[in-house]
Amino acid sequence: IVTSEINKQYRTAHKAVLFGYIYGGGPQRISQILNIPIEVAKLVYLQLKKTLPTLDRYLTDSAKFATKNYYINGSKRTNRRRWFSDFFEGKMEAHEVERQAKNMPVQSTNADMIKEAIIEVIEYFESIGNIAKLLFTVHDELDFVIPIGRQDIAENVKNIMENVGNKYLTNVKMVSDLTIDTCWKK
Repeated sequence: IVTSEINKQYRTAHKAVLFGYIYGGGPQRISQILNIPIEVAKLVYLQLKKTLPTLDRYLTDSAKFATKNYYINGSKRTNRRRWFSDFFEGKMEAHEVERQAKNMPVQSTNADMIKEAIIEVIEYFESIGNIAKLLFTVHDELDFVIPIGRQDIAENVKNIMENVGNKYLTNVKMVSDLTIDTCWKK
């Protein structure tokens, strides 16, 4: 078990392997991430499939759908669609369509969620007189400048992000991590 509280030292590698799997990576990618032999990476890959059967079925179904219909949809909230016209025209291999079809719904939903969260956070900042501001984004992370002693603003931003996430993923409770520092840390 790896979480932000349990076996923290393995979390970064675990996240990279899990996201690689979700985004269509296979044993070769796991081998690269963990710097392990391909034979061991294959065992890790098979264990992921066994441990996460619903996710594996979703990824497999997405891949099959895209190769049959030449497109895949992102979230139901935005209906973003990725067309595979190169595959239809014979300029793209099926395995590449399958990898992208596994990747696209997850990536596009994440992109849609973060964009909507940015809009709502900026509207919130405007409503409190712009005493806080968005500095930058890094994938699914937003970094802000918030006045010292205004923990309430940070908590409200956290709640906004979770509420936006829950609009997209109705069967998964979204949880945002809140970290407050006096300077930006990598």
